[in-house]
Amino acid sequence: MKGLQVIIYVFLSNLVFNQMPYNSCDKALEICPNTTININNFGANKTFCGGCEDDFNFCYQPTNTIWMKFTTNDIGGNVQIQFSNPAFEINPGQDVRYNASLIQANIPCNAVSYTEVGNCILAANNNQTITATDLLPNTTYYIVISGELEGIGITTAAEFSIDISVVGPAFNRPIPFINLGIATTICAGDLVAVLSDRGNCSDPGGFRWYINGILRAVTPTDSIFFTTELQDGDIVSVESSCFAMC
Repeated sequence: MKGLQVIIYVFLSNLVFNQMPYNSCDKALEICPNTTININNFGANKTFCGGCEDDFNFCYQPTNTIWMKFTTNDIGGNVQIQFSNPAFEINPGQDVRYNASLIQANIPCNAVSYTEVGNCILAANNNQTITATDLLPNTTYYIVISGELEGIGITTAAEFSIDISVVGPAFNRPIPFINLGIATTICAGDLVAVLSDRGNCSDPGGFRWYINGILRAVTPTDSIFFTTELQDGDIVSVESSCFAMC
């Protein structure tokens, strides 16, 4: 019987999410490791009342706030939150500076429970960094960004877009991988088992198996793919997802 030589390619993808309406704390935009995102506060406002999300004054008075969040890993420790490439709306009477804080909230989005963590960014118009140490493991922290509204002739809070990323030991995670195993030589019509071994993959999704780029099977939990359809020169690939929120 004629032997077939099968080439194995491996693809591992992250889930992709659409941008959330992060003007409010309860819909804070999730930040993922090793990712820089561009956000903006165009048209944002503030929610201010006793205990409401914007009822704080750590080093600035909130105006048109937007909210991000991230969750530390099993270790905790230090992070750096990097803000870069701010681009401001330029209008008469409008400020061109931004403010930012890192918050630990014992009660999510309830200002009474907030504790400011790390340094505060006040009235900045350039790249800045918040450095926070000794963050708790497996804990969600909130980043709040607001336009500055201060000074002679200033009547409108700053509106801007800006890049943001979070890095550091408390936010790092191992890179997911998949190893595949298959017989190097098989015969036409043979029942072939392709075995996969997935690692460093929390909140895993199922496996999607392809032959020559065409989806042939989906196995929600089974890491083995059986087929009798392989022909000479076929390419078998597998795709999976890790980390439900990222």
